[in-house]
Amino acid sequence: MDAKVIALADERKTDELSNVLKEVDKNQVDKLLEDRIVKETSEPIALIKALLFGYSLKEEDRAAKWLDIYLCCINCLQKKDQHSKVSEKVIDFLIWQVVTSTAYRPTIEGCRVCH
Repeated sequence: MDAKVIALADERKTDELSNVLKEVDKNQVDKLLEDRIVKETSEPIALIKALLFGYSLKEEDRAAKWLDIYLCCINCLQKKDQHSKVSEKVIDFLIWQVVTSTAYRPTIEGCRVCH
């Protein structure tokens, strides 16, 4: 599943990517991210980028989906027993994403940081 999401994002097949992500629930996304971040089964940045890209396309609730991805990544980092290169990459990417996301700044209803 994660390889398909990454491939569709890399190929910019936006309609197909949107359709695939509509079929994936939060628990599945959390599991994919946990496998890559905590268990270090594969490099996580490509998946995180693909998810953020895919959820920015046609999702009305994209801000909530982005927040779910960020929170899942943070929770995964907290589960790790020790600091690793994977942890560093995830932290660096998330910080970079927040700093450079000037074109799209979602506001989340009820979020005290956004309001």
